[in-house]
Amino acid sequence: MRQQNLLRLLIIVATIFIFVLPTARASAKSTLEVEVDFPITDKLKYDTASPAVLTIKNNGEDFSGDIVISTDKNNYTATTAESVDIASGEEKQLHVELGGAMIAQDPKDALPKVIKFYAGGIEKGKKVNASYKLVKTPQLYPDDTPFIFTLTSNPDRLQALSNQLKKETTEFVQVPLTKETFPSYANGLALATTIMIDDVAVADLTAAQQDALLAWVKQGGAIIVGTTANSLGALDAYLPLTKGAKQQLALTKELSVPGYLTTIQPNATVSSTTAQGETLAAKQVLGKGSVTQVAFALGDQPYNSNKQYGEWLVTNLAFGYTTTASGQHMVSEYYKNGSATFDALNISASGILLAIILYVVIVGPILYVVLKKIDKREYAWVIIPTLAVVVAVALFGFGAKDRLAKPQTQQVATYIINEDSSLSGTYLTSLLTNRSGKFAFTFDDTTTASAIEATNFGTSVQQSYTKDQQVVFKDARYWSIQQVQGDSFIPKLGKFDTALVVSNGRVEGTIKSNFPFEMKDVAISTGIDRIPLGTIKPGETVQVSEAIPNQFLQSAEVTMDAYQLTSNATGQNITETLHQAISEAAVAQVQELQTPVIIAWTDEPLVGLTYDGKAKQQTLNYVAQPFTAGLELQGDFTITGDVLPKKVYDEQSNELYTTAIQGDDEWYFEGTHTIIELQVPEQMLKDIASIKQIAVSDSGSGANVLIWNATTKNYEEIASMPENASSATYIEGNRIKLQHIAPEHQSYTLPIVELKGVAQ
Repeated sequence: MRQQNLLRLLIIVATIFIFVLPTARASAKSTLEVEVDFPITDKLKYDTASPAVLTIKNNGEDFSGDIVISTDKNNYTATTAESVDIASGEEKQLHVELGGAMIAQDPKDALPKVIKFYAGGIEKGKKVNASYKLVKTPQLYPDDTPFIFTLTSNPDRLQALSNQLKKETTEFVQVPLTKETFPSYANGLALATTIMIDDVAVADLTAAQQDALLAWVKQGGAIIVGTTANSLGALDAYLPLTKGAKQQLALTKELSVPGYLTTIQPNATVSSTTAQGETLAAKQVLGKGSVTQVAFALGDQPYNSNKQYGEWLVTNLAFGYTTTASGQHMVSEYYKNGSATFDALNISASGILLAIILYVVIVGPILYVVLKKIDKREYAWVIIPTLAVVVAVALFGFGAKDRLAKPQTQQVATYIINEDSSLSGTYLTSLLTNRSGKFAFTFDDTTTASAIEATNFGTSVQQSYTKDQQVVFKDARYWSIQQVQGDSFIPKLGKFDTALVVSNGRVEGTIKSNFPFEMKDVAISTGIDRIPLGTIKPGETVQVSEAIPNQFLQSAEVTMDAYQLTSNATGQNITETLHQAISEAAVAQVQELQTPVIIAWTDEPLVGLTYDGKAKQQTLNYVAQPFTAGLELQGDFTITGDVLPKKVYDEQSNELYTTAIQGDDEWYFEGTHTIIELQVPEQMLKDIASIKQIAVSDSGSGANVLIWNATTKNYEEIASMPENASSATYIEGNRIKLQHIAPEHQSYTLPIVELKGVAQ
């Protein structure tokens, strides 16, 4: 009886432990309170990590461990751990990057998943409960939305720009910054497409803020500044113009502004001039980005709200359209299709045949003779299967020795060669494990790195993470492929010096390599064609004399879509497929620049990411350098629009269209009104006056095609164009602009454009 009562008591106690205590623990008040704010702007992009500030208050015991942030990137989750100590009663602020899309859609559910705390560090995995509060729910915008950050004493000074952008774009975001709100770290500017600096002295910003601005530009940002008496601090060394005497500058026939005569710096390029040839704007490349300077103050009266001034800004400073075809996204797709193709287990056919013959001979006559001689033939049933296992293991061990002895890494990267001899690029490193357990990579300050992990919140964030300049795969499986991706910047390495001229259907001149190692399979990429030049040694200058498909070098284009490549290549096709994929990725990365490029590759280790241990390593880096060539036209010539660089975008949404299939003439238009801009290459500008006729036809599509008249500033019917239409009338700057009006949601062939003339 006593034993039965004791048993009942134990059952009651066990029930309390099973049901009551977990409930009590779950309902216990969290000791860490987290307030999430987006202080620079609460307008965020869907797939872009945005700068955020976390205010963490500790209401419990001292906390020492890691805060773990998970951010979505291109259908993958990047997990970052950072050590943090918060004493009891202490309040601390942290600057982090968060993905805005998921937080905006369901902050209550998302915040506990993207922000976690682990006492003692992520490795120990002791999760600490926290409560979360979002200061303000962010608004979300498509990734191609222009985000213009401004540094001005009064936003009204840039009213003309705002008014014009409202006319030309359905959505844009203008974010006013001040000296107090300007971020002191480069990622704080991650959302910005362009930063306009008006009348605020950059020299008055802190050193950290100026360093952040420079780092952001070098990573691909675009700065637009005016010419004033204010010091631009760290930017002064990179301005394209030197200020001279005061001068009234004519932006248009009706609008002049007070500005300066200027001298252009070496390596800078003129973006816009007056009719008299005075410089209005010039651009200086800085790393992957640029600094554009206008020869006047950006927001001075009386023109800061003038309609024509706004039109000039948008037309000449590239605010007119946006793109949804992200070069980085294209590059990542090529990486996926070529980066994880490791060599197969290789055993020669002759080796297998020899092993089989030896096995048959050994287990046949030799074994029989030996066992018969010693009168032990009954042992055959043990010896034969044992020998079979030994031979099989030996064959496997011989063929798989490279994978069994140590892991393998394969790293692919594509770089843009900048004018200052720096290299900007992205990479993907694949690791083929030779065991299960922990693997790690270390990266330097010029490199970013995050482990690729499929987006699945059911997966523990402890499986892979980035912490203290290290990417860790905590529990990798045996013979699995783990991947690391990121950006790479090399401050100074080298570039190609080009002196090329196009004449009579040939490109002539020299290319010199200033790289410290061989550049292999150097080629000129023009349109979808590649002109091979071979290997160029360090410091070597090669003579170029090659036929080209057209009268001038075209902007480089990819020859094969990423989805047309396969990652299942075997044998000898693996190397070929890998080179094809990464060379296409290199061109895709610079395709938006709309220039011919020089491409080449090297197997030198360039990325600042190394495996923490011994591994069989394979490296493939492709580089692409945009360049220009002189053009010598002779006699009568005809240039067709299909070889001119073009931008095709919806007039209402300003979404840039792309052809559905590479090389296909059909374009799918979402809206009824589409703008087609044809760009006459810079090297042809000196011959513009010799273009005697512009002919346009609608290619039989039935669309209504209008052409922009640069004189009247209106679109007009192509039927009303004179027989010998003047280039001065229909070419504005270096652009021919057509308006295509037709039913929406259909495919069309672009209008046919011909430029005819006589070279000077």
